[in-house]
Amino acid sequence: MSSNLNKIAFGLACTLFLLLLAGGIILLTRTLGNQPEEITINSPPVSCYTREINISGDVLNPGIYSITDNDTILSLLDTAGIAANSDNLSILLSITENNAPPAPQKVNINTAEDWLIQSLPEIGESKAQAIIDYRNQNGGFHNIYELQQIDGISAATFEKIKDLIIVGEL
Repeated sequence: MSSNLNKIAFGLACTLFLLLLAGGIILLTRTLGNQPEEITINSPPVSCYTREINISGDVLNPGIYSITDNDTILSLLDTAGIAANSDNLSILLSITENNAPPAPQKVNINTAEDWLIQSLPEIGESKAQAIIDYRNQNGGFHNIYELQQIDGISAATFEKIKDLIIVGEL
């Protein structure tokens, strides 16, 4: 009888083990089934160039231009517009390094429209118009410091905008 009792105990132990194993598997699948699934989307290949070029000097549209795979220096200079009387020695090119913050776009106070001049700190509609009136009456600005001769452009205002402006040809 003791061998029958051992067989029944063994059978109950095996059944209990299988029930615990099955319950653990069910619990595990329910817990893991609610986890978000990560989806990876392949992005298009990134251009090998991630640089910008700052073009200034004797150009009609000085500023920062993005460099693409198909660009050449000549095509970028065409975009910036070489000034008619330029000797090409007065054109400045500087390439920003990867991960470097881009230099701010500079405003040519000899050619900029009033809305662009108003984008400068502390320059509103009336000061922008005064700048345009001054350049029209005096044949343009010869240097950025002339800006301080305009009523309403204080030394403090000039200090805030001096690194944001340039003087190019009319």
